[in-house]
Amino acid sequence: MAFIAMFFATIFLVVVLVGLGILLIGIALDIIWGVMKHKQKKVHAVHKVFAVLLTIIGAIAGIGPLAAIGIMKVTDDIKERAEISDMPEENFVYVDNFSDIYDGFDYHGAHYVELDDYDIYPQRSHENFKEEPVGAVIEDSGDHRLIYSVENLLGLEILDIEYSKVFVDESKVDEIVDYYSNKAQYYCQVNRSDKDFSFDVEDIDSGRVREIRSLVREQGMAYLPDGLEYSDSDGYMLFYSIDDMVCEDFTWWETDDGLLLASGARYLYLDDGDAGFIRSIVDK
Repeated sequence: MAFIAMFFATIFLVVVLVGLGILLIGIALDIIWGVMKHKQKKVHAVHKVFAVLLTIIGAIAGIGPLAAIGIMKVTDDIKERAEISDMPEENFVYVDNFSDIYDGFDYHGAHYVELDDYDIYPQRSHENFKEEPVGAVIEDSGDHRLIYSVENLLGLEILDIEYSKVFVDESKVDEIVDYYSNKAQYYCQVNRSDKDFSFDVEDIDSGRVREIRSLVREQGMAYLPDGLEYSDSDGYMLFYSIDDMVCEDFTWWETDDGLLLASGARYLYLDDGDAGFIRSIVDK
């Protein structure tokens, strides 16, 4: 990707430099034309044609791309200012550099911190993940990133910073982590190795899912049993909270020794009851 970007940048630079060179030649011919005309000397038609042609071509190739970039920059600046022009001042967070927000920031009288350290990763591409722009983080340079308010099952203020992370009121971290770790309702996306499509299963017994997760992570083996490969699994399950704020994943193998389940880099053969619960989901 970097090579392609450099390649096009080089082409752009070459075109502009060649264009400016042609423009200089055209301007030189224009000046000579003007001087000869002033001295009432005859200017050949070929001279006139080349003077006009080279000036036009040079201007298009040398100045045109630079002008286009300048216009695009001005247009983008206008659009950026317009998208936050109607937002209240109290919804703006001012920083020296965008990276400052990772140390936390104050918003509406509370101190906000990122949630990355607590295994809460919103599934932004999912349809259940909904948010709306409410403010902006504004850098000293004037550049900004939008602040989005995220709809969530708890009804708390959760902020998603454009091209960045999710942040919450520091005093609400324990409540949010406890809810999504132990209480949030799940739905499941099942991906079976014998099918070329995935399907969703609603109304999951989320408490049972968490019990199995804890069992596997606490009692499971650190390595796959001999003879099994991760790539040979019968499929994997993705459990999402119904607001798409978090995700748990299981991978399973049907073996002669029973159903083997993986979670958190641990592997455990399930008893008949737990195995039956998993099969009731993946066999729908």
